[in-house]
Amino acid sequence: MKLIIKTTNFTLTPDIKEYLEKKIQSVDKFLKKKNSDSDSIEARIEIGLPSQHHHSGNIYYVEINISLPGRLIRSTSQKDDIKTAIVDVKKKIQREIKKYYHQPISQRIRNWFKKVNN
Repeated sequence: MKLIIKTTNFTLTPDIKEYLEKKIQSVDKFLKKKNSDSDSIEARIEIGLPSQHHHSGNIYYVEINISLPGRLIRSTSQKDDIKTAIVDVKKKIQREIKKYYHQPISQRIRNWFKKVNN
């Protein structure tokens, strides 16, 4: 899986980048079970601070978008700790991927045709 990381109002340190890549790459094992071509899948990740005006401390957000055949899987998390937000978004995206692969194949094909024809 190819990771594309974007930051907003935030400087990504090497430690945070390494932690993020480690956590999100663990999601790749769910994709490899079902997709033989999981290297062509892109995960777009946005990480940062939603605004500069929080008086009670920093609130970090992490958003991940993974495009699979017939569906865009998206997950977001906002927490006061960046590492907690990363772990939370990883858990959410894993649940969404499991739901995607457990739906009947005919439903996935129907969703794909709807996307193509619109």
